[in-house]
Amino acid sequence: MLRDLINTRTLAVAHRGDPLVKPQNTESAFRSALQYDIDMIETDINLTKDGVPVIIHDQSVDHLSDGTGRVADMTLARLKKLDFGSWMGGEFKGERIMTLDECLDLIKGFDVALNLEIKNGPVVYPDITEKTLSSISDHGMGERVIISSFDHRLIRQIKSIDPKMLTGILYHAGLIDHIAPAKDALADGIHPEHGTVTEELVRTAKEAGLFINTWTVDEVERMRELRDMGVSGIISNFPGLLVDTIKKH
Repeated sequence: MLRDLINTRTLAVAHRGDPLVKPQNTESAFRSALQYDIDMIETDINLTKDGVPVIIHDQSVDHLSDGTGRVADMTLARLKKLDFGSWMGGEFKGERIMTLDECLDLIKGFDVALNLEIKNGPVVYPDITEKTLSSISDHGMGERVIISSFDHRLIRQIKSIDPKMLTGILYHAGLIDHIAPAKDALADGIHPEHGTVTEELVRTAKEAGLFINTWTVDEVERMRELRDMGVSGIISNFPGLLVDTIKKH
């Protein structure tokens, strides 16, 4: 499904759901993004003390909940007791952290794909690749997922376990060679920061057989530029604006 779609047009990707309207990476943020004609939701995975993949960007809960501490030091039961909404406003009180299983259950009912960014530093999770792939497989979602990471060794490991899984390397530097790191990681695509993206890079990536999804683009003019360059996907904090800019016009 996703493999056939990804280079047919520029895909609209919601960054952490609808993070400026609802608490990022929560069920309400995802449901808010799903009201638009988006193609994909980008989200983040960390691993609990008892080995459960959970949806949260940071490796600690300090800034996104009413608790403190590292995700890696907390069980899922402990994390489920924390409030992941009140930091954004009292009206969001009671939002709970989602597991990857819960996220996949939610997404499965919609015509949308997932970009799962696996966090693996500075806290390293030895079993996170196996846990993530197992969850995806259990839900029959392998054809609707891209796995990305700044840890390119992890991306290579994903491919060694499941060669069919779509993967992309994340980076934000202006690399001399964007293609070799992707090939070394056995990745299917590159996920550069949008300021490094040029027409030449898009052309070079596609000639090398790689898709190119770029982040995080919140200005209309830049969305249009990247669409016209032919990038595979644009990740934005403004899913509605992104859809209006690159799909409806």
